[in-house]
Amino acid sequence: MSGPSLRAYLLSACPLVAALACSSATAPGKPGILIIAGGAQSDTVQSTPAQALVIRLVAGPGQSSVHQLVQFTSLLNSDGTTDAYVIPPGSPGLATFVVDTTGDAGEASVRVQLGTVAGTARVIVAAPVLGFVDTVPFTVLPGATTQISAAPADTAIYVNATETLRATTADRFGNTTRGRVIGYTIASGPATTSGSVLTGAAIGRVTIVAASATARDTIFASVVPLGTLAAISFDTAIVMLNLDGSGFQTLVHADATTAKWDPTGTMVLFNDASTSLLFGPGGTESLATISGTILIADNPPANYMDTWPDYSRDGMWIYFGRYANGAPQAMWRVHPDGTGADSLRVNLTDNNYMPSPSPDGSQLAYIGNGTPLLRILTIATGAVFNPGIPAISPKWSTNSDLIAYIAGELDGPIMVVHADGTGSRMISSSSVSYGIGIDWSPDGAWVVAGRYQNGSIDLINVSSGLVLPLPFTAGLASPTWRPGSSGTAGAGRTMRRTSAARTTTRRASSAASLTAPGSLRLR
Repeated sequence: MSGPSLRAYLLSACPLVAALACSSATAPGKPGILIIAGGAQSDTVQSTPAQALVIRLVAGPGQSSVHQLVQFTSLLNSDGTTDAYVIPPGSPGLATFVVDTTGDAGEASVRVQLGTVAGTARVIVAAPVLGFVDTVPFTVLPGATTQISAAPADTAIYVNATETLRATTADRFGNTTRGRVIGYTIASGPATTSGSVLTGAAIGRVTIVAASATARDTIFASVVPLGTLAAISFDTAIVMLNLDGSGFQTLVHADATTAKWDPTGTMVLFNDASTSLLFGPGGTESLATISGTILIADNPPANYMDTWPDYSRDGMWIYFGRYANGAPQAMWRVHPDGTGADSLRVNLTDNNYMPSPSPDGSQLAYIGNGTPLLRILTIATGAVFNPGIPAISPKWSTNSDLIAYIAGELDGPIMVVHADGTGSRMISSSSVSYGIGIDWSPDGAWVVAGRYQNGSIDLINVSSGLVLPLPFTAGLASPTWRPGSSGTAGAGRTMRRTSAARTTTRRASSAASLTAPGSLRLR
């Protein structure tokens, strides 16, 4: 009996066999199947227990246990695999069904090889003529440890902050092994370990090795300066988070491409084309600020767009580019309260967009021409200095004449140059491309940028070129560093990060507090 007929017989003889609840374990002297040897054995994955499975048929009145057909069947999983194979006599191969015939003692046997999944495996034994069925269990143990999976795979912490590392060990088939001692050592970078606790010692990139006697894994950490970012989420929201990943919250849902903190670090400026916010006539892209509620800074005419806005350092002006029917026009500025909107005088016929004010407010770095080139505008006179540098997304340093920019028409590495066009140099890796929308730290030591390839954010040290990835920022772009949040250490503080993906988000109205009559400010 085999195939469908065997399955039908098993189900009819023992309806619960598929659920592993059927057993006709036979007491001595009672009719049925008696396990003589090899039952309930325990061994590691893919092993063949030394003892074969031996059964004896105990016949009832009018029955004979001699020369009876005995079927040994591997119990199959739902996907057709099994956790214990039976071995045909005289064959080196494995099978899921073997037939034997009892001898004069009424006994039959089969060799068993355990599968690759740790747990309980079962072999069904049936004597169809006599109507006997039994299920024999085997315990499959994990094999030797061959792999470690340490977590978090990549993280960020502050100086003197801690992160508890975790690791699981497994055999070559992925079965979890237990009781293995895992040690954590620093392979490189400014951090220490005590047991499974990682502590940041200084700002830098850290490599940690998790190892047992037979396996190892490598994980990473960025020890970051203090700071808070706002950024554009790819799911059309503006979010805020600390550089160690804590404090993640959604400020507002908006179809924005740019976000910038105001100089006080209490409001976020963005441009929005979302119809859900009903900013002006259809076809416009407006400027708005979040200050507990959404405030309209500029609302252009129909079919016009306000793009790439940025604050002056004194907070008196918002500079932006205005597009008409998709083409860049003159640059504009407006006060944050929406008054004083006017175009800027530019003594160069060009396409002008992406303005970024100098620290003293007298000049603008911007992009001009069809093929994007860096320009420097003197605001009072309209005079334009053309250093002839291909660039996109310029951003003037907070405290120097350095201008950071992307070396490409849409994406590329990050470079810096002095405002007089001298000293151009790359500060990021040439093999990594960053997307439009970069910013400086308040102390001018770092540039923060979103990777174009996978939408995660990096901190790039302007002096050394050190790159600190923020692994929890996948899906974020156009980062902006909150003024007043920069620093080097959280001395003595233990910080706990909460994954942005698991944190409940809050809209701007719940992230604000009243600080003065008629004004709302972000915490």
